[in-house]
Amino acid sequence: MRAIYVVIVAMLALAASFAPAAAYDIPKNTQLIYECQITNKLKKSAPFTGVLIFKVNDEGILNGEWRDNSIRPDPFYGGIVLVNGGISGDFIKVRIGTHGQLTVKGKISDDGIIGTFYDSNNKPYDFNAVRVTRE
Repeated sequence: MRAIYVVIVAMLALAASFAPAAAYDIPKNTQLIYECQITNKLKKSAPFTGVLIFKVNDEGILNGEWRDNSIRPDPFYGGIVLVNGGISGDFIKVRIGTHGQLTVKGKISDDGIIGTFYDSNNKPYDFNAVRVTRE
């Protein structure tokens, strides 16, 4: 019994010694551009596409725009739409449009954004974005 206790304590000490992974440090006050694709999770269809352009301030608040370039009808009607949201660590939340009914929640990295897009009926879609700009 004592041997099991010693092994458990050693494992806990080892686990505590691992430093947490560093969160992605997004460039502040710099225009970031992402090529985006929104794909229906439930059925095969052509994706919605667009360009997400935004800046993040020192507090992690983002502001920018979505420029639609889809070849099919989409929720943005081929326009330019304002976006806002926030970043905390590697988590990103983007509200699209003035009413914020369209939302992206996901994980941001140096290469892009992977997450879920929610339409006005809260229906989920896959969201993938590739970062175009570099410092």
